[in-house]
This record gives sequence, C-alpha cells and structure tokens, in this order.
Amino acid sequence: MSPNSLNLPPERRRRLELDLNDLYEDYTDTMSRLQKEAGNSVSGLVWDGESQELIKAEINRYADAASRLASDYYGHVRDLWAQYGGIDMPEYEPPSITADRAVWQMEGGFNNTDFMGLHYKDVIPDENGAVHNNAGRTIDDLWPTFADEEQALEYVQNLIQTVGRLTMQRAVANDPTKPRWARVPRGAKTCAFCLMLASRGFAYLSEDTAGRQMQYHTDCDCDIVPSWGSSKLKGYDPDKYREMYQAAKAAAGDDGDWRDTLAQLRRIYHDEVNDGVTAQPTIRWSGKSIPISASELSRLSDYSVRMPGDRFSNDEKIAALMDWTGDSYKSINGYLFGGRNPSKDVIHQVECIDEAISDHITRERFTVDRQMRLSTFHVNDMESLFDLNTGRTFEHIGYMATSIKEGGIDVDGEDRIATRILVPPGSAGVYVEPITQHPGEYEILLPRGRALRFEGLGASDGRPIVYLRLL
Repeated sequence: MSPNSLNLPPERRRRLELDLNDLYEDYTDTMSRLQKEAGNSVSGLVWDGESQELIKAEINRYADAASRLASDYYGHVRDLWAQYGGIDMPEYEPPSITADRAVWQMEGGFNNTDFMGLHYKDVIPDENGAVHNNAGRTIDDLWPTFADEEQALEYVQNLIQTVGRLTMQRAVANDPTKPRWARVPRGAKTCAFCLMLASRGFAYLSEDTAGRQMQYHTDCDCDIVPSWGSSKLKGYDPDKYREMYQAAKAAAGDDGDWRDTLAQLRRIYHDEVNDGVTAQPTIRWSGKSIPISASELSRLSDYSVRMPGDRFSNDEKIAALMDWTGDSYKSINGYLFGGRNPSKDVIHQVECIDEAISDHITRERFTVDRQMRLSTFHVNDMESLFDLNTGRTFEHIGYMATSIKEGGIDVDGEDRIATRILVPPGSAGVYVEPITQHPGEYEILLPRGRALRFEGLGASDGRPIVYLRLL
C-alpha cells in the first residue's frame, strides 16, 4: 500500500480523525496566540522607538518559533498516520523557514522591479557577508521599515502565518512519502478565492506546491494540512465548497474565466463568504445621489492591496494611476478607442491600471457623477435623449473617470451631458484622489469595457441629467 494512499478500516479511521482534529485545533490555537504575541511585541518596540535592528531580531525570534511549531505539527500528523496505518515511514529532514524567506514571499521577491530575475539564494549573504548578484541587492532591501505600530502589528502577524505555511509547503515537497494536502481556511467563513482552492479537498500533491494554489492574499488565514489517506477534518467541508464553486462556474458561463466565477461566488453566496456582495438585481434606485461611505472610500484607495494572480508591483500600479490623472489619459484613450501602434509604455500603463481597478471590489452601492459625450448614447442633441427606452444598454470602451461630487467635473464642450451612475456591489473601482495630480476632482476610476444601462432622465440644479446603472 502506498504511504500516501492509506485506506483504514472505519473504526480505526474514526479514532484517527478524532486525534487529527485535536492536533489541528491545538496547532491553530497556538499559532493564533503566537501571531498576536509577535504582533504586540513588535508593535510595542516600534512605539518605543527602538532600532530597526532590534525590531528585526524580535521578528526573527518569533519566526523561528512559528517554523518550529508548524514543523512539529507536520511531524505529529505524519506519526499519527504511520501509527494508525501500521507502517514505518522513511526518515525526512524537518524544514526550517526564516523571517527572511517569509519577507521574500510576501514582497514577491524583486519581480516587477529593475532587478527581476533574482532568486532568493542570490540575495542571501554568504559566510563572508557577500551576495552573489551583479546588482548587489540583498534580502535587507526587501524588508520594510517599521515606523508605524499598527502597520508593524499587521505585517508581523501576516509574516508569522506565512512562515507556518512555507514550513508546511517545504515539508510536503521534501517528504519522500509524497503526502497529499489541502488548503484549509480557518473560521466559519472564507473569501471566494480561498473557497475555490479549498474546494479540491486533499487532492493536491507535493508537485502542486507552486502555482495559483500556493498564492495567498493579504490577511489570508488558510493553512496547509497534509494527509496520507482518506479522512475528514472537523470544520472543513470541501464537498460543500465544490458545489458552491460549480454553481458559480455555471453562472459565469462558458466564456467566463476564474475571475468571473469568483464574482458569481460573491454574489450567489454573499452570506457564506466574507467578501460577499449583495446581488445586483435586488437594487432599486430612484436616481437620487447615494453618497459613498467613508469605509468604502478607504478600501477603494488602499493601494497596498495585492490579490492572487497580480503581475505588477504596488509601486507600478500607483505610478500608472498617477500618470493617468496627469496627461497620460490622452494617449491611453487614444489606444483604447482604436489607436494603432501604441507604445510599450502605454500598454504597460493600461495593464497596470486594469489590475489596480480589479484589485478593488466594491462592497456597497453608491453613485458617481460624470460629464459624458452625447455620442455615448448614439444621439446628436439633448432632445433625442427623451426618445431613449429605459433598459437600453450602451457599451463604454474606455475607462470611466467619475467623481463623487454631485454633477461631476465640468468638461469643456457643448456635446456633453451630466450623468449619474449607480455602482452596485461586486463592481470594481479605485479612488485616486489621494495620489492625483489634480486634487479636488475626487475621482473614482471605473473599469474599461463595461456596459451602462439607461435608467431615465432627471434634473439636477436645473440641468438635465442621465441616470445610468453600471453593469
């Protein structure tokens, strides 16, 4: 019998599962306490104004403890399977993961920088303190500077979790028994992305310790749990997750990709995932302005967000958004609206902006205003707007620069009309006021290639206004 496909008698498997549940509960409880303790300790050092060297030493100490904890848990699970399976498992070398390795993982190495192509071993000093890369980069260049205690607390707690996952990942990859493993979310709810990956159950193999299944977003609380046979883990229901995922995939349609499936997951099961959104058809709207909440505005302007699958650094995306608020919108629009032979810079900016917008999913409904060309609605004059039928949709090829100011931003030209757009939960948009080159416009940038549904006409300050719904 293969050591990674043990099939135990029902009663023996029941007793094994009880022991495995106890082990996992002890592990997650201890890891959670360690995360909190590490975060509080390091944030306290930051508050006291201690040196970065002392802060880093404290982080290293807690990272070592987290790696030992994860390695011990892996070994205990392995021993239980050997005991109940009645087999002897070969020796293996327990892994040890450092804080440096976790920082490399969290920061994405030097990808999307001038030094991309460097590997982790290239930036680790040897016994003489020298690094072996032409750029002279070291792992210290990736470490953040801890100047804010709240930022330190959050970063360190994420780092401890990352150390635990990397330790489990390394153990699975190096174990000669080649155990299967599952991505197990903690708590009653998880996000749509993690649910998708958790739906596979204990189906991942050691060679799956790379790729999307090993991507983790900021604040992700998923664990890697190994298994050497058929068993169940209390609180982890991959069959339910799989049914939810398949329903969402069907709703996304044959042309939908995995991102479309996740969008449907958030809508269909909005009460069962922690990033769920209210389904769009339930929203009724009179055309009145719906102000965006302060918390939603804060979320849409959090440029530190990184989502699984992101290709570009946060700095690249911020730079592209800043350029957009300057003059680059002209060349970008020229490209999006049919221009030929765009420069590499323009294509790069568009890709960065696309990713920045898709990183920010709306959770609440709100309205934004914008001055739009009459040609958007396939009319030449104001009077023709009254002939439009409610429910008619209009494609918008480019990005939509909107404002949370009622009436939008005045734009020169007689062929424009004020519009108010209802942005439903589950849409995407990024608030660029904190980084704009033109403060006071309060711009929310909406994605390109979206449709707008005509909801009717009204008046604002004595001027006509078109009511639209973002689809």
